[in-house]
Amino acid sequence: MALKNILPLACSSRRALTALALGAIFLATTLAQAACTTVTTPQSPGAMNLDLKIKYYQQGETPVEAHFSTTDGNTIEFVSGETVACDNVFLAYDSNPVEQLFDYGSYLGDVPMQPATGVYTFTYTPAKGKGAPITLSVPVVNDPVNVTSPANGAAVNLPSNGGNVTIHYTPGTVANSSVLAILTDSRGKVTLTLPQPDNGVLQVPASSLNGFQPGPGTIYVVRVTTNSPAGTPFHQVKTEFDNITVRQITWQ
Repeated sequence: MALKNILPLACSSRRALTALALGAIFLATTLAQAACTTVTTPQSPGAMNLDLKIKYYQQGETPVEAHFSTTDGNTIEFVSGETVACDNVFLAYDSNPVEQLFDYGSYLGDVPMQPATGVYTFTYTPAKGKGAPITLSVPVVNDPVNVTSPANGAAVNLPSNGGNVTIHYTPGTVANSSVLAILTDSRGKVTLTLPQPDNGVLQVPASSLNGFQPGPGTIYVVRVTTNSPAGTPFHQVKTEFDNITVRQITWQ
């Protein structure tokens, strides 16, 4: 789950912070997909794996990602006229700094938010004369994270002597889901939990918050829902839908 661009509508420094946080999530959730080679030779759909990821905030634009790889896990970059789009927005090939260490690139873009009953439609178009466009639809997972504690604007104690920061939320209703949290302070510190069972509680140990300073902070709680749709022209397709709830807090 490379969770790129997790902070929407933020200042440039927070965007940089987000790239680092999402790079860490990438390591925690999808490092097994990372490869040592980028392939630019045209591939047939049946020789490609496709991973689709959607970051859903219930407001603003939606960051989306499409990662193509060979059946043995090498990243594919299209250079022969192929295109990738979502909801008629063309996606650009890119990778965040952590992903670049592993030669892992994806097609990225921001698209208009779909309603709770909507779908995101991805279209892969082969090079001219190499076949018809292939369309895949990913329904919105209408299961936002209802964080019950801490509240937005709350003061949260930085733990000491082995304590934890505890995040409470309403457990989800959709199968194949896990939950993680990203925590930041105003001075560029970032920490995160690994994906945990969707049971209503996340614990962040004091050791993960070393160096955090009192003052403004942000907690992102992310419900990750994965699926593997069958019957597509690709060798394998995996989808990841991330419902993201943001809490602005004050560390003290």
